[in-house]
Amino acid sequence: MNSIVNYLNLMEESLDVVKLTKLFSYGYDSKIDVEFTDDDVNDFNEYVRNNDISSIVHFFEVKSSMCYEVFKDIVHSKVDSFWQYIIDCVCDKFDYNNTSRKDFLNQLTDYEKCAVVFGTFDSYVGSGGLSKWYSENYSDELDYLVEFLKNSDFKKRDEFLSILDNFLNIKTSIENLDSSNDWYQADYKTRIRSLYDYDSLYDHIEKEWKEYFENYLIRNMSDEYKQKIIDYGKDIKI
Repeated sequence: MNSIVNYLNLMEESLDVVKLTKLFSYGYDSKIDVEFTDDDVNDFNEYVRNNDISSIVHFFEVKSSMCYEVFKDIVHSKVDSFWQYIIDCVCDKFDYNNTSRKDFLNQLTDYEKCAVVFGTFDSYVGSGGLSKWYSENYSDELDYLVEFLKNSDFKKRDEFLSILDNFLNIKTSIENLDSSNDWYQADYKTRIRSLYDYDSLYDHIEKEWKEYFENYLIRNMSDEYKQKIIDYGKDIKI
């Protein structure tokens, strides 16, 4: 947005529809072609003449939001869950069943890895709780989840991070147990059971998290997956 404002400060002539469209495309990756009306152009030029930066910012944010909603509807008209679609694509592309988890993830782009790692977490916690995610050795990916969440704007980010932080404390406690101790199995089971409370806490935020993450993946869709969606059905044009 700053680049747009800087450009406007240097602008000496009013924009027409074509120029305004190019300016918007320069500042925003809207995923779809954007159309401006003559009224849009007149309003925008008036904001520029008055040096009304807040109205300019609002103008572009509203248009960007509208474009995103249209694009999201297009995506969901082709696939029920874009998140699951990414996971299915990478599992097919990299033969998930015949490679190690580490090698599999190393083949993915950051965008794909994000979808897969969070997808694994949600799937295992949803079907068997944090204890299942732990027992299947996927909790080694904990740091990745934490790092993403810390940089996200998910409304319940702190609640999610608290769940993961408490999981880490319990995981560390389990790994510090002495397996030769007669009470090892009892202590292990006690710590595993303590994870159940955090399963219910995740249940409380799961719906909002899945909606947020689905939207995140669509909003940040890579060019590769944009083309996949286009090719998925030729009846709707993006």
